[in-house]
Amino acid sequence: MPTGEIVIDLGAIRSNFRWLKRQLVLGSELAAVVKADAYGLGVERIVPVLAEEGCRVFFVTTAEEALVVRHVSKHSTIYVLNGITESQDWELYSRDYGIRPVLNNLNQVDQWLEVRGAGELAAGIQLDTGMTRYGLTEAQLTPLKKRLEGGVVPSLVMSHLACAEDELHWLNSVQMRRFKHFVDVLDLGQNSGCILSLANSSGIFLGEGYHFALVRAGAALYGINPQPEQINKMAGVLNLRAKVAQVRFVDSPTTVGYGATHQINARTRVATVPVGYADGFLRALGGRASAYIGDTCVPVIGRVSMDAITLDISGVPEAVDVETEPVELIGPRRPVDVVASEAGTIAYEILARISHRIRRVYIDEVGGE
Repeated sequence: MPTGEIVIDLGAIRSNFRWLKRQLVLGSELAAVVKADAYGLGVERIVPVLAEEGCRVFFVTTAEEALVVRHVSKHSTIYVLNGITESQDWELYSRDYGIRPVLNNLNQVDQWLEVRGAGELAAGIQLDTGMTRYGLTEAQLTPLKKRLEGGVVPSLVMSHLACAEDELHWLNSVQMRRFKHFVDVLDLGQNSGCILSLANSSGIFLGEGYHFALVRAGAALYGINPQPEQINKMAGVLNLRAKVAQVRFVDSPTTVGYGATHQINARTRVATVPVGYADGFLRALGGRASAYIGDTCVPVIGRVSMDAITLDISGVPEAVDVETEPVELIGPRRPVDVVASEAGTIAYEILARISHRIRRVYIDEVGGE
């Protein structure tokens, strides 16, 4: 691995899907969010695994992402969260590939009704209950209802929780009440044939009342803790590792890296590892993160460069061949949530930033529970 590799355990993803599914109220279905190349881990390898586990509904961000999912999952339901854009042939996407847009405003609804014509092409609708990002607002419900007159029923109505990872946050219950109210105004309850969806990964743990007919799991499938204030119940999915490219002994005062931010004052062994912020190891981790060589935790010293980091490996026993032993940057002893905290960000960003200079290696070890 001249730069590095990320080992992705498909069995752990299987295990996480099964565990999350068991948390749902009877009658609720678990969908998978596989946008951004399955959070950077490889949609073409992960979607078939989830489909084998019984996942029938997938969410992506763009139509182009949806086509990749369709290529590896012929019979699934695929929703595109960004909805319709004028530059895309949605009649083709819908009729030929069965891809469903999630409509986020009245303009998209109008475009969809025009594409739909006399056919029965399916689409979802997103309602803004407090995220203030995508979706139709309360003021738009009456004109939306008029557009849906004549038996036009969306296949899905969804909203998105803004603070689900904080179980005690006041906005959770507010969004729940607004969602129910909006659905009532639109007459799209249980008997309409429309599927309702509110909860994301963290929303599962807010209680059965948040589950509705469909839950959209994303981060938790990939091992990110959906309840940050509690022990992570999800199986770890990835191990980002590399090899040492160079070792040097420093026996006189000197500095390390750009900006001379790290001062060495005593005899030190410094290892250079060819992974940097161009590979997704964030620059903010300089002087904050650590890694493992064998059983020894070693600190990252100096700034993270575009293509390299430096480690103080003075504590590694001499019996360990540091030039052949893998360096664990993210993994069982360095969970992605911990690395994200050290970088002052969230685990979602850590996963999404891992570049394709890092080779993906797939194993399937945890699935046979």
